[in-house]
Amino acid sequence: MRTITARDIQVFVAGALASAGFHAVISLVYNIGHGWNAREVFAWAMVGLLLPLGIGILLRNHLALLLTQIYLWIVVIGGIIAPVVSGLLQLGAFRIRFLGAYAAGVGLDCVLLALLLWSKSGRFADARNA
Repeated sequence: MRTITARDIQVFVAGALASAGFHAVISLVYNIGHGWNAREVFAWAMVGLLLPLGIGILLRNHLALLLTQIYLWIVVIGGIIAPVVSGLLQLGAFRIRFLGAYAAGVGLDCVLLALLLWSKSGRFADARNA
């Protein structure tokens, strides 16, 4: 039976990120003419950054891997802190329509970040080369 390598994990994460980024870019381009507000356009554009980052990881670009880790850290920490701060300060501008979907999205980002960090650990023989 074949063992999982650090590269296998990174390719899996890259595929998940590129898929989400591709969906965001298509959604942004399709709906930008339908009177979206600037906040939604910015949010979809930020998610759309995952497409080039995922492709960069597939092409073994170390900068893309580093930028992806930074991106995921920001998204995970911000995704945890934003609803708490919004609830405490009772900000009307930040409201979550579907809390379950929001929590699932933050959970997915946590899992992808954990997988990337795990792939860089010393457990894998190819982690230094990845």
